[in-house]
Formats: sequence, C-alpha cells, structure tokens
Amino acid sequence: MNTTQKRLDGYIHENNRIASASSIVVAGAGFTGVEVAGEIKSAYPHIQVTLVGTLVQQLSPKYRDNVQLELEKLGVILKSGRVVQNERDQSTASKKGQVKVVTTTEGETINADIVYYAAGFQFSGEALFPKDSSFVTSNGQLQCRPTLQLLEKEGRYDNIFACGDIVAIPENKYGDVKGVVHAQALAKTVARNIHTLASGNTKNLVEYPWSDTPVTASAIVISPDVCVGAFGLPSFMTCVENGMGRYLKSKDFSCL
Repeated sequence: MNTTQKRLDGYIHENNRIASASSIVVAGAGFTGVEVAGEIKSAYPHIQVTLVGTLVQQLSPKYRDNVQLELEKLGVILKSGRVVQNERDQSTASKKGQVKVVTTTEGETINADIVYYAAGFQFSGEALFPKDSSFVTSNGQLQCRPTLQLLEKEGRYDNIFACGDIVAIPENKYGDVKGVVHAQALAKTVARNIHTLASGNTKNLVEYPWSDTPVTASAIVISPDVCVGAFGLPSFMTCVENGMGRYLKSKDFSCL
C-alpha cells in the first residue's frame, strides 16, 4: 500500500471515529483549534463540540469577538483556560463504555469521546530552573525583561537570555505568528546583547521591539459558508473582509 492510500485510509478512519462520537473536545483555541472545532460542528451538528483555550489571542478584540460570535452561532461550546490534565479512560454507564476526561485550569472536567490537541507546544521552563520558577509561566514559558534576560528581580541570571517560542510574549504585545521569523528576530537581539555584555558593558543593552499591533491579515474558516476575515479594514467593512476570506480559503474548504 502506498503512502497516499495510507493517508486516505487514515482520514477515512478518523472521519468514522468522529461520526460515531457524541462529544469532542478541542484543546487549544488558536487558528487551528478554531477551524477544527468549526469544521467538526458544521459537518456533524449533533456532536457536542467544546473548544478550550484563549480564543485566537493573536487577533485584536474586534476579530476575536467576530470569531466567538460565529462559533456560538454554530453551537460550539467555548471554555476559558487550558487543558492541564491528560485525558484518561473512565468507566461509564454509557453504551460506548469508555469516555475520556479532561480537566481545565478553571477546574472544570469535561467528558469526551475524542480529544484533539491543538494547543501548540507545552514548554518545560520549570525543568531548566527547578529551584526558582518565579519567572516561569503556567505553560512552561520564560518571562523575560525587554532585553530578553530572564525576568528575575535579584539579578542572579543577568547573563541568561532566552529566544524562540519559549519566551513568553508580554501582555498586550504581539510576536510574528511565523515561528521561524519570530525566533530569528529574537535571536538578533539576544546575540547583540550577549556581545555587549561580554565586552563589559551592562548599560547599553537593547530592548526587543515587541509589536503593539495584532495580526491583521488572516482568514479563519469556521464552516464552508462562514469565514472571519481579518485584514485591518474599518469595522463597517466587516462583510467585505469576511467575503475576501471566503474567496481566499472557503472555496476549497474540506468539510468532513
């Protein structure tokens, strides 16, 4: 059997799993998680679809509200927080015999026949600093000063810098959604500051220029007929943005 056929068989198998489910949890509410939840719910309206996470935090509040509105219209259940406990089998009295249970940071437990993880990376900052995790976020990222040195008040880690996805993006700031581009930009600031620090100069470190502007060029397909376009146009042109998004992405939207 060739690779193409194996993939097709895998898609068919997964489609059959979804079709027979009564409840599905999508962990992670970024671009991918939103589209997965929307696609499943639009194809199988009878399935309870729960989306857990911070809704597309790379977008501005205006576009996040638009995405939330369309998901709720479709019937997707939105939960804040993130999934912190791995799924586990739990006996039930249902005909399906077994369900999975996930727990969120909000303390909620959700039963599901299938759990899809779309939350990106889980980092291990606490493993790097087991004795002092004061600057480690709940998902293992490292909080840094504007110079990308670790955010540690006593100055014990002045010579430790971080770059790449493990750096926690400051509140109300934005990084490039293209991971490689984001990492390269951070690395340039880190390299410059290491060179400056190595020369004995501790006062002329440069700060990384985090963006104040959210992503303004994206299209999120929620169903074959619904797309939320984010292209930075004025609010009265929302329909135009959504139409542009449908033209660019929805025409080849692959519903299950």
